[in-house]
Amino acid sequence: MTQATPPNQPSQAKSSKYDAILSAYANGGLKDLTAFVDLFQYLLDTDKIHHMSDQMRRTADYLVTEGFCYYVPSQDMGEQSPPI
Repeated sequence: MTQATPPNQPSQAKSSKYDAILSAYANGGLKDLTAFVDLFQYLLDTDKIHHMSDQMRRTADYLVTEGFCYYVPSQDMGEQSPPI
């Protein structure tokens, strides 16, 4: 008999993927533009950008302004101002 995979496992794998990309970015080793944009889109999508440094929030703002990323506030955020 096989065990069922927990429904949140793909999400955990996705999160660890972005944790690795974030770590590479923080250590100055992220050279792939696609991974860079994907990282910031993930941070915007999950509202984790609110917990990042001012520099990262400004970078996210720039990427949104230039059309590389988009931001749609989550309903959980309530009446807060935009992160950027």
